[in-house]
Amino acid sequence: MSMSRLVYSKSEATRIGFLCSVSFLAEGANILLCISLVYYLKQRFLLDASQIGIALALITSFYTASCIFLERLYEKLRPSVCLALAFLVEAGSILLVYMTSSISLVYASLALYGAGKSLLWPQLTGWMNRGLEGSRLNKATGLFNLSWCIGSSIAPTIAGMMVMRSVSLPLAWVLIINTLLLLMIIVFPQGRTVSSDSQEEKKADAEDHSTSLRFLAWAGLFVSYIIRGPMESVFPLFAKEYLGLAESTAGLMLSLRAIVTTAALVFMSRTSFWQFSLPVLLISQALLAVLVLIASLVKGTAFFWAFFAMLGICMGFLYNLSLFHALSGTIHKSRRMMIHEAVLTAGSVVGTTAGGWIYQAIGWTGLLAILSRIAFAVLALELVGIVIMKRRRSPRQRIAL
Repeated sequence: MSMSRLVYSKSEATRIGFLCSVSFLAEGANILLCISLVYYLKQRFLLDASQIGIALALITSFYTASCIFLERLYEKLRPSVCLALAFLVEAGSILLVYMTSSISLVYASLALYGAGKSLLWPQLTGWMNRGLEGSRLNKATGLFNLSWCIGSSIAPTIAGMMVMRSVSLPLAWVLIINTLLLLMIIVFPQGRTVSSDSQEEKKADAEDHSTSLRFLAWAGLFVSYIIRGPMESVFPLFAKEYLGLAESTAGLMLSLRAIVTTAALVFMSRTSFWQFSLPVLLISQALLAVLVLIASLVKGTAFFWAFFAMLGICMGFLYNLSLFHALSGTIHKSRRMMIHEAVLTAGSVVGTTAGGWIYQAIGWTGLLAILSRIAFAVLALELVGIVIMKRRRSPRQRIAL
């Protein structure tokens, strides 16, 4: 008998399997779009790097803003309705980008695309993990992470092959995939019976048993994505200009990070020692800070292969620690996923934008030194907060972090 049969009911297994398929296609389409947009906007609209950066930043900015300010509205809708609206909005916005010759309309369409994404990921993850705790939650989040990681790993290669034929071809396929996903959601039987988050919260037996570890996990996630930003936007420039590496070699290093992150997520889905463990949370963040500090002192090419492998492990742990502890014990799963997504997106935006400015001002070594200081500073604040909280509580009131 498979593990899924041992852990889940037939209805739960069907829901998880279906939504993992959706996450695989949705993330693959998203990466396909973001990579191809660089070439599409440059060739069709003759945009420079800064203008393309603004276009891509609109997606993440409106995604984060929508997660924060539209959360209460989304809670009143069934998850299946949110997903259907997400794919409808995304398909419509990509169609506008594909058809228009106005750069202003392109910017508006990409902002709309980002807002559409906010209807997708928090609701999808919250729906998938509804009613799951402990090992059942761990396995479900592991399958979810594996599905979107595979989609994001395959998409760049496919995007490169498509762009070589036509810069508009990937956009057409993103439109087709989103239309397919919309149809999948419409015909999925459980989508017509699932209740909204606000209805779930009104159930008499619905009690919230959240863990305060989620706050530390969100802090670690935020820092890890601040660090990830420059690794993807600045490191390729540094590798070419100062290490003399070809673009393909720098790309392989970044791919190594993604592959190791996926492996770390799979490992965590099969283990439980890290669940509700304060030491694991703090050690993961400390290792990340030390790793970046060492990278600021070493410049050899061989070191960076090891660096990106270790970075992949740290990012995998910190991502899943945030995901698991945000969802554990809560009846507000979609709301927690909106916070999770907003935190990582905010970290990515800060790291990408500030990282470029810092690199131009003081170079790669200075950038890494500042990133390590940020990581150590956040860790120190967490330790101070833990001490203060434990001192203010009486022995009866103390709840182990």
